[in-house]
Amino acid sequence: MHSHIMLPETFGKAGKYGPEVFVRDGQMVLRVGEQESQIKLDPQRAKQAESDPRAALSTFAGGPAVRIAEMDANDIDIMGVSVSPLFYLYWAELDIAAEFIKLQNDALAAYCRHNPDRLFFMPTLPLQDIPAAVEEFERAVALGGRAINLAGGAIAGRELDDEVFWPLYEKAVEYDVPLFVHPYPEHLARASADRYNLSWVVGYLAQETTAFVRLLYGGVLDAFPALKICITHGGGFVPYQLGRIDRLAPYMPGVQMQKKTEDYLGNFYFETLVHDPRARKFMLEIIGADNLFYGSNYGSPHDLATTAFIDELGLDTATRDKIVGGNAERLFKLGAAASSKANSG
Repeated sequence: MHSHIMLPETFGKAGKYGPEVFVRDGQMVLRVGEQESQIKLDPQRAKQAESDPRAALSTFAGGPAVRIAEMDANDIDIMGVSVSPLFYLYWAELDIAAEFIKLQNDALAAYCRHNPDRLFFMPTLPLQDIPAAVEEFERAVALGGRAINLAGGAIAGRELDDEVFWPLYEKAVEYDVPLFVHPYPEHLARASADRYNLSWVVGYLAQETTAFVRLLYGGVLDAFPALKICITHGGGFVPYQLGRIDRLAPYMPGVQMQKKTEDYLGNFYFETLVHDPRARKFMLEIIGADNLFYGSNYGSPHDLATTAFIDELGLDTATRDKIVGGNAERLFKLGAAASSKANSG
């Protein structure tokens, strides 16, 4: 349920912010405004890029036929598609961001319409302005969006416990649409360099953990007990620090949560994409199979595109089926197709 795409029809459509994607010195470069993020390509892709840069980006920016073929090769029935978090544009002027995000959501919807039984999308919103975001929420959900893709914090200088976001949460509960929290490299918003891409390596995990804690400590889930939140990359540090989060809550100023930390876990769904089988086993023990979902990070060079990293856990059939299909089917309202591969595995 966690995959990315770059939509060529949106390149260069955000004025001075680009965005632009190209290959340089064996690396994929993503330019947003004055900032660049770089990812090393594997040797085969880097060599290919020397003569055909666009082909080297086919996984990231190819058409739906490319994606469907790779899904078939990896025994994936249905995939949720979202844009690169570099393209959230929370740091852009509202008029630029709102128009770009509308174009981006239209392109996502059109992409998934090529095979609606296999693909669905998670729209983004111009969250620097909540009335504009709520308007785009309604429009994008009408186009078929099944979850709202947003960062875990640092959204135009605000965090997820800020009451300015409450109209968004009201709308998510009204439509029964989950929030899909995926961080972005925060250096894009503060115009600073990001050596080693550490915002991706550890910054994402910190942002995901912060999102979880703020939603609890800020009383968001007491105000919106039906709100559903998905968190990528195993929920950051959450499964491993639940005790600390709960233990320190009574001593922290301004904490508004009314229950124990574990009592809120039913509102959250955590992705299984952690890169160590020991961590996955621990996450399963702490979170439980009912609130985990399979994600591959397809479209990134460090993805885990097959369910092999689930199978290696040695799960019983019922538990495996929940994680690789059943939970997502229920959460995103996908229908029977989502669980067909799970039931055949």
